[in-house]
Amino acid sequence: MSLNALEVCLLARELDAALRGVRIRDVREDRHILVFRMDEPPHLLISLHPSQLGAALAEEVGGESVPVLARLLRRRRILRVRARPGDRLFIVHAGDRALVVELTGKHRNVFVLDEETRVLAARFPSRLRTGEPYSFPPPPSPDFRTLLMEQPERLVRMAPYLGRVSDPVNYVCLALKRPQPVLVETPEDFWMAPRPVPLRPGERAHPLATLSEGFLALLRQPAPEHPPAGEDSRHRLRRRLEEELGRLAHYEAYRRLGERILRELPQPPNALRVFREGEVQVEVHPGEDPVEVAQKVFARYKKMKRGYETLRKRLAGLESEVPSPPSSRRPEPHPSPPVQRRPYRVFQGPGGSRILVGRSAQDNHRLTFHIAPPHAWWFHVRDFPGSHVVIPEPDPPEEDQTEAARLAIWFSDARSGGEGEVWITRRRYVRSIRGNPGRVRVLKGETRRVRLPATWEPTPWGE
Repeated sequence: MSLNALEVCLLARELDAALRGVRIRDVREDRHILVFRMDEPPHLLISLHPSQLGAALAEEVGGESVPVLARLLRRRRILRVRARPGDRLFIVHAGDRALVVELTGKHRNVFVLDEETRVLAARFPSRLRTGEPYSFPPPPSPDFRTLLMEQPERLVRMAPYLGRVSDPVNYVCLALKRPQPVLVETPEDFWMAPRPVPLRPGERAHPLATLSEGFLALLRQPAPEHPPAGEDSRHRLRRRLEEELGRLAHYEAYRRLGERILRELPQPPNALRVFREGEVQVEVHPGEDPVEVAQKVFARYKKMKRGYETLRKRLAGLESEVPSPPSSRRPEPHPSPPVQRRPYRVFQGPGGSRILVGRSAQDNHRLTFHIAPPHAWWFHVRDFPGSHVVIPEPDPPEEDQTEAARLAIWFSDARSGGEGEVWITRRRYVRSIRGNPGRVRVLKGETRRVRLPATWEPTPWGE
């Protein structure tokens, strides 16, 4: 279960009305639920469980503290909560911080951003590294009214209950003004709608005041019992095959439309001609050759027919399969995948910054041009071969920069002399030389004469 874009928009309004002006006291976690404790109730709950994504308001909360998120958000006042139209995420503005909650099954996560929308922390491992500007993977979507006017089938896929109302446009407009959500219980699942919708046989509706109440009702439900892995995979495969067969079942309509085009259009038309049969539609634009259009339609007919016959045979074979009884013999363990080697070593600066040091020429190239962000600090000994050294943080302390310069000398041919000139610049001013991995050109930067102390040794990360 996950909230769709319309419900997220309504939820953001509810959270904004309840939390605006309240300070965050602490951040905790309780079984995949992030708990934001406020100075006064209600408190904010964000569920990141794959089957129950959403957010709610609660009077009493518990859980264990999350140090990173608590350190970044504690004592900050919530200024507003908003949702970007068409996407399943909402943004909580808290002073000089922003909390971005992605409520999609594939990209579920919680990010903390600074004033320049750079990532400070993420709850789960993410596609974005610390210090990078935040970006949401799907492209910006049009608002709900645009979707209803131009792409109604897309919004119905996002919110299935919109297919049950007679006037979806009016439904969305009223829902945005006066949200009256209901929790609909079906034999298979639960889903929420902003306002009462027509029910099908076997469904029950529970009127709710807010979407938070509906989400809390979902969280109180016991976890569904999943079938064994083999049966579950066969069920999913069978469902996908049946859906694809339903999409390909009207392949004969394309053959008949191609014959109609050849029969009714002896020459290119002067105006747009639309040929329709059931759900299938073919358009012939002015000046377009009807023969070429018909050939494309026949080609699609043949392709869909082949796919339909192939999937039908595969589904028949799946139905005839008998699951093999469980073997008493203990299965052999799968070999563990090989551990991927990181292209860099990690050291710790006196000020607490992470310092990354490349291992080889190929690793130097990967570290500099594929791992380090553009704002990272980059170090390398001038006129000597050696490792590339990177501090990912945009503003590291001065003592950490000195430590990185010493590491550049330590992992270079200048180590025997104990000193050398070190290039210091931002990664954005470094360019690769084609055909020579590890060799670079520095467009802008400064050099610093650095000497290794007699008793100095690098400090690995975590020690």
